[in-house]
Order: sequence, then C-alpha cells, then structure tokens
Amino acid sequence: MKHRTLPLLLALLLLTASCGEAAVTPSDTDGTTKADTDTAADTTAPGYDYPSADYGGHEFVFLNVTETSWANDLLAPEETTGDLINDILFARNGRIEERYNITIREDKQAMNDIPNILRQTVTAGDDTYDACMLPIHKASGIISENYVLDLSTVEALNLDEPWWDQAVIDACTINGHTYMATSDINFFPFEATWAIFFNESMMDDLKLDYPYQLVRDGEWTIDKLYEYAKAGAALNSDSGYTPFNITDGTARYGFCSHHDFPLALIVGSGGRFASLENDTAVFSADSEKMFNLYEKITWLTSAEGTYYNWDSTIGAGSTIAAQFMNGRFMMASETLGYLEKLRDMDDFGVLPIPKYDDTQENYYSIIASYGTTMTTIPASCGDARRSGVILDAMAYDSYVNLMEPYYELYLTQKGVRNEDSAEMLSIIRESRTIATDVALGWTSSLHEKLKAKLKLGESDVASLIEGQKSASLAKIEETLTKMN
Repeated sequence: MKHRTLPLLLALLLLTASCGEAAVTPSDTDGTTKADTDTAADTTAPGYDYPSADYGGHEFVFLNVTETSWANDLLAPEETTGDLINDILFARNGRIEERYNITIREDKQAMNDIPNILRQTVTAGDDTYDACMLPIHKASGIISENYVLDLSTVEALNLDEPWWDQAVIDACTINGHTYMATSDINFFPFEATWAIFFNESMMDDLKLDYPYQLVRDGEWTIDKLYEYAKAGAALNSDSGYTPFNITDGTARYGFCSHHDFPLALIVGSGGRFASLENDTAVFSADSEKMFNLYEKITWLTSAEGTYYNWDSTIGAGSTIAAQFMNGRFMMASETLGYLEKLRDMDDFGVLPIPKYDDTQENYYSIIASYGTTMTTIPASCGDARRSGVILDAMAYDSYVNLMEPYYELYLTQKGVRNEDSAEMLSIIRESRTIATDVALGWTSSLHEKLKAKLKLGESDVASLIEGQKSASLAKIEETLTKMN
C-alpha cells in the first residue's frame, strides 16, 4: 500500500480553516471505532462508529467515468499534486485504506460505455467492481433490470444520515427501493448542480442590491429573477445585438443560459412532470401550478434583451463563462463546475435557483439530468457488506474533511471571492435534488419538446403536454413492472 501524506502547504491550509488536524482519529468501542470529530476539518459534524473489519489487502475498485470538462469526476487520485481537491481525496482514501486494509482504485471508462460494461460484468458473475459511479441518464435500464443492488438493503450503508444527500435519496427511491444515491465521495454531483452567477459590478452601477438577503429571507423567486434580469438589459444598435452574434459589440443582456435552464426553474419551483405517489404513477405536467410556471418562465425568456438563449449562438471559440466575464450578461446560469472558468473574475456572486414564490418552504437545486454520476453497487460485487462499509466510511470522511476546506479555501480564495457566495453554495449543496422522471426516461420526451418551446418564450404548450401524457405514464408502469 502506498504511503500517503498531505503536502505541507495543504496541511497548513486545513489547519487554518479548522484549528485542528484534517485526519479522523479512532478510539475503540465495542467492536466498532468512533470518529473523533474534534480533529476533523468540520468540528460540528456528528460522530461515526466505524465497523471493525480487515479486508486482507482487497483492491476496492470503482467503475467510474473518464474526465469531463464541466464537473470534477476525480475519486481515487494516485498521488498528491498540490491541488486542494486532489490531495484531500488522496488523504481520505489513505485513511480508509489503512483502517480496512484495502487499496482503492478506479477504472475510468467512457461515460456511455459504463452501462454495457456493468451489464457484461454482472451477467458473467464478474466481481471486479465493488462500486459503480453510474451516469444518471443511463440509470433507467440498469435499475429496472436489476444490475445494481437496492442500497437500502445493504448492511452498513447509513442512507438516512447527513453524509448522504437526503433529498436525492428521496427522489431516487422507487416503490420503496433505493438503487442509487449521491454524497461527497466525489465532487461530480456537487459540481453538476445548477446555480446562478451574477456580476456584482454591474449591479453596483445599476444601484441594485445583491440578492443574497432575498435568498436568506426566502424571497428569491422567479419573479425577482425576472426583475433583476430586466433591469440588467442594456440594448443598443451595435453589431452585438443579434441573436447569433454575442462575441462582438457592447449590447448587454440581463440573463443568459441554455436549453436545460427551464427544467432547473421547474424543479427549483418544486415542480415535476410525473411522479410516483403511493406506488401509483401520477402525471402532473398539466396541473394549474405547472401551467402558471410555464408562463413565468416565458416571461423571462421572451422579453427582449432580458434573456439571451445561448443555443442560438453560432460559431466556436466562446462560452457562456467567457461572455459573462466580458460583461455581455449581468446574470447567467450553469452548473457549479463552471466556477473554474470564472477563476480570473473578481466581482461575481453565486445564487441558488429561485423558488416559485415566497410561500414555497425550501429551495431546490437540480443536479444535471445528464452525466451526473450516482453511487451504485453492482449486483455481482464480491461482498455487499464490504461495499457498504467502505462507501459509507468514504462518504462520512468526505462530509467531515472535504467540504469546509473546499468552501473556505478553494472557493473563497480561488473561485467565489466572498463569504456571501460561500453561504449560498452551502444552501445549494444542502438543497440539491434530481428530476427522477426525466433522468429515468419517464418524461424525457416531454421534457425535450417542452424546453424547446419554453426557451424561446412560447407558453402555448397544452396540446404538446396532452400528447405526451399517456406515453409518460406507460413508461413509469413499464419500469415498475420490470422491477417487480
């Protein structure tokens, strides 16, 4: 087993953030070992009873995706590099390896190849993989055909504890079964979560209050987003104001995003196209609230200058992040992984996706319905309990030792440069969820057709929705039948 140590610089940074060591120190208790959270980065975290086990040098292998350009998929780095995330993950794995006498390795494969690899290994009874980071858009068939285990039946997985994402688990639970979950085992689910970025200097020039307090007061709504976006528009007749040319000119738009933003607003408003209620398929895309929501979305996307649809941009060599930094948009929305692209910008803030209205109790931050890696256990794993022990321990260690340094050091010093945005990131992380109906393919056809209209400001969608209703319900029933 490799000897793993944190670089001196990282150790000093963690010491600064936590006034303590980053490692978790065990003490024996009746066959388990308990974490001493006073020595962890997050000193407010709950304690943890580590099951006692010696796995005899077992190589614990994750099937994981290859690198992506929009979220951090790193899970088992091979060495320290000086990068904060890499080195914290490296140190975490070292602690788990030493505790359980294992080595942790990841087999990285192309995202769209993972389902077939998983099917082949399970069908052959191959126990190579102890866990699989399954892309969410490929989960439907894998789940319904029982290629992964029901995590709620796996001993030692404490899915009801805060080191697992509770809103995601609730959304993933189908007919009493939970086949996939997310945590901070890797950063992909966090960085694949939708958020809103805004230019503080532009708001200063317009004498607009930053929306942070609106978020805290529970008053950050779609209507408020529309007000800000409208105030931020400054159109003129230069060559920049055309739907296909954003790289030239000086015209400013209030807000920019792309085709998946309508779904982010829908989920952020607590909306779903379809769901399971008491094991019964329910279609809700045609409810009164949803039609009101579609109209609110098109108020934003149809107002001239208020919204710029990035999908209309022709030509390579530019991105939403680049033009946001160039001052062409006062606000923009993308997944959190794009914070990396804003590294050189000093005056931007981060906000969660807005609520439907101020009577809505919670914020809901959607994890991307394409690509996001979900933690699963292959049905052919060699020892389900062992997988449960290791995954739960990694999730807990990550919960205690990763996120506080990430917020306090990586974000506030390198990316998001103010404490307000760090607070907003905590709200986003705690409120992240998934659109189960879209991710599992139940309403993916409806979603594709609907977002094509909503992003263009077209709210006349009643006939489109009615035409998709029976097919959506049939897909849910098909999933339930296969699972049963």
